[in-house]
Amino acid sequence: MAAGPSMRAAACPATDQRNQPRPADGNGDALAVCDIGAYETQGLDELSVSGNVYADSNLDGAWGPGIEAGVPNVTITLSDLGGGLIVTTSTASDGSFAFGALTTGTFILREIQPIAFDDGVDALGPAGGVLGNDVMTVSLVAATPALSYTFGEYPFTVVSGTVYLDEDGDGAYNPTIDNSIAFAAMGLAGTTATGQPLSMTAAADGYGRFTFFPVPPGVYTLTETQPNNYFDGEEAVGTGGGVIGGAAPTFDVISGIPVTYGVPVTGYLFGELRPRNVTAEIFADLNGNGAYDYPEVGIEGEAVALTGVTYRGAAVSTTLLTDDSGPAYFSGIAPGVYTPTESQPMSWADGLDSVTDGHRWQ
Repeated sequence: MAAGPSMRAAACPATDQRNQPRPADGNGDALAVCDIGAYETQGLDELSVSGNVYADSNLDGAWGPGIEAGVPNVTITLSDLGGGLIVTTSTASDGSFAFGALTTGTFILREIQPIAFDDGVDALGPAGGVLGNDVMTVSLVAATPALSYTFGEYPFTVVSGTVYLDEDGDGAYNPTIDNSIAFAAMGLAGTTATGQPLSMTAAADGYGRFTFFPVPPGVYTLTETQPNNYFDGEEAVGTGGGVIGGAAPTFDVISGIPVTYGVPVTGYLFGELRPRNVTAEIFADLNGNGAYDYPEVGIEGEAVALTGVTYRGAAVSTTLLTDDSGPAYFSGIAPGVYTPTESQPMSWADGLDSVTDGHRWQ
């Protein structure tokens, strides 16, 4: 519409209520001094302030509507210049917020920093104002819409992985075969990109999964506390890279993991192995067939030595005496290659030796 005498006296707005550039002479009649385009009259208590909180996923410091997601449930407050709180709201699912039914005056618009994000770049809307860190001073005047005030946030990331029981001992995680290890204690430590130390702890859930969040950019080290009753298996580096290390024989450390904004770092694996058991039985082979048959009985108090090398290269040498039913039971042995050796009982002649599946006669 064409401006009347009162509009000609006032400064023309640069945009209309849709935030579109205002044409200087939209009807082309060469008479209009100020053509304000699409506009609705705002009277007393009809002014508003609106904008968005968004995740600046490309880190360019500018909001990309339809490209960059809004951040929901962020607290936004609006107060008058004297500091009196007028109203508090939360951003909608698309990150938008709006305050309506306002009068002319100067207001302070403030964002409460969301914990899952690092502070990004904020920007004033077309109505202008004074920009601070997560705070803006906005002056509302008639016929000037206060739109598109934006608070940018840099998304922190997640570091995650799995602690598992390597049932087949192949050093690789196969979810269809390998079981999870619940409640393993995990640590994440390092230095953020701003030079601040960071240390976090987490426990694996019932499925062996562990998650650290929120994690700011930096370089970090993952550490597993070796679970009781297991031997250390193979570790595997996830999507962010890193170096497997740590002190022998458990290792359990992956260091040098780089983290950047908004890029999940996943798939870090910590494998564990079950302890092994070896049973050696000394028995009276009454029928001389080399098999432990009924009603043959064990020989008590005879020495059996177990020697060998663990899967980590450590030497093992231990000796047990057979119990009252004949077996020497070596339990909780690390995976490896071993040799059981009998000390020949003095009152018996040597019989046949054999390897079995551990089951005697029933």
